[in-house]
Amino acid sequence: FGCPAHDQRDLDFAKKYNLKVTTVVKPINEDDNYKVLKEAYTGPGVVINSDFRELKKNSKYDLVTMWDTVEHIVDQTGLFHSINKILRKSGFFFFSTPNTKSFEWLVADTEHVQILPPGHVNLMNIDNITILLRKSGFKLKTSVTMNPSMDVDYLLKNAPSNDIIRSN
Repeated sequence: FGCPAHDQRDLDFAKKYNLKVTTVVKPINEDDNYKVLKEAYTGPGVVINSDFRELKKNSKYDLVTMWDTVEHIVDQTGLFHSINKILRKSGFFFFSTPNTKSFEWLVADTEHVQILPPGHVNLMNIDNITILLRKSGFKLKTSVTMNPSMDVDYLLKNAPSNDIIRSN
């Protein structure tokens, strides 16, 4: 998980702190033994080493990251349990997912661009995230709604006209 092999800044960070780097995307014409060593691979490719059900049970990690991924996973409980098993006791799990209780979602409602079945098979918010984390043995340290995609023009364009107060 966490893809420092596929983002140069993350790869540089992992190398600086001597963190394990797992290649999860290989170029189409490479074999399954392909490894990112010095330069992050950011091109198109084939997914490898990424099925959470096949994680090495004896491997332990300091950090697992997943950015806009968990909403695509059908078996979220299995995923979170697997991540918890591979983290060291002092390890961290950082993830992001669209938040259905954010301001952006409240305005866009059912017209939100993130409602993309079959891609997004789960819609998340702090309530169901808290339950999922607790059931999987995690303790929630903090939760932040960033709304990096929130754009006032998007909101004005997509919100029902009676929900917007305009000033002159």
